Amino acid sequence: FFLHCLDSRTRYITQSVVNLNHPASIFHLCLTFRYGIDATRNMTRNLTSSLLSSSLQSATQGMDDDCFGELNFLHYVMFAAFILSALELLNFLIKLSGETAVTRFGSISYIPVRGKHLDELSVKDYFFISLNKAATPPFVYFLLRYLYFEPNSQWDLSFGESLSVTTVLLPLPFLFIIYDFFYTILHWALHIKAVYGYIHKHHHHQKAPSRANVDAVNVHPIEFFLGEYNHLLAVFIWCNVCGMRLHIVSVVLFLALGGTMASLNHTRFDIEISLPFGFSRTTSSKRPRSKLTIYDTKAHDVHHRIPQSNYGQYIMFWDWIFGTFRPYNKNDRINPKAQLDHKIGKSLEYIEIEESSLKKLS
Repeated sequence: FFLHCLDSRTRYITQSVVNLNHPASIFHLCLTFRYGIDATRNMTRNLTSSLLSSSLQSATQGMDDDCFGELNFLHYVMFAAFILSALELLNFLIKLSGETAVTRFGSISYIPVRGKHLDELSVKDYFFISLNKAATPPFVYFLLRYLYFEPNSQWDLSFGESLSVTTVLLPLPFLFIIYDFFYTILHWALHIKAVYGYIHKHHHHQKAPSRANVDAVNVHPIEFFLGEYNHLLAVFIWCNVCGMRLHIVSVVLFLALGGTMASLNHTRFDIEISLPFGFSRTTSSKRPRSKLTIYDTKAHDVHHRIPQSNYGQYIMFWDWIFGTFRPYNKNDRINPKAQLDHKIGKSLEYIEIEESSLKKLS
């Protein structure tokens, strides 16, 4: 206001304002104050707008840069506890629902044991299982952090352009196809003789997996790291390479469905998901039938018995392409003593040996 009062017109009026009886002096004084007030109002409006814009920009930039940086140690502990609790809950629900489906409803059956069941876990098994479970929360954190800064990632939960079929459901089959392409190649590479004994052999000392997530994560930490971060690679390819939008809900479904299928692959539950068209081989003969099998737990059971086959994690699509698919044959020989007592998760042979040892001690 005072700066504006220093212009030539203001100085002229200031000099003549001493004579308030002069009409011109009073008129010019009013004009001066009105001019000063208008100028102050405009200057205040511009300054406020500038400050508000700068504040919003700074707040947005701070949110982008410091959202993860502001997390303290307790936040990380709670996040890790939540992820690990979710894994344990998933494992419990898979076992409970599977047992219920078999015993109460009879909708599914058990896969007969044809390989040797690992009845007792070793110290090395427990160490690898614990280490891999502890590595899961950091993986989820890095995945969420990448999605937070990914331009094609959608976080808005309101239905519309952000949360839609094209950003939630459409990407799912492509994510599984992309993931299994790289996982199939990785899995095949881990079976190369020069590498197999150092990394992947540990997982295959279980010939008939039955413990769901426990047997699924009982792998060498290097293999677990590569398999888990393959999910991040699939998301990166979909968003960054393909330039497609992806909602966070789709990623959650991707991880949840993937964890469920990987766990089911390491149970004795016979679960098959098929589409009523296409061609797939039957389990008893090589006669084609009008059905396309998308997911089958028996395929991974075959892999644990015959390692040079069925390298895919979730789907057998790439095994069909690469010629490494081996169908399940229900007529393969079954050893009755190798079958499990599903209530305690031990083989009948193991139970018999334990009972005989107790009798000798008594």
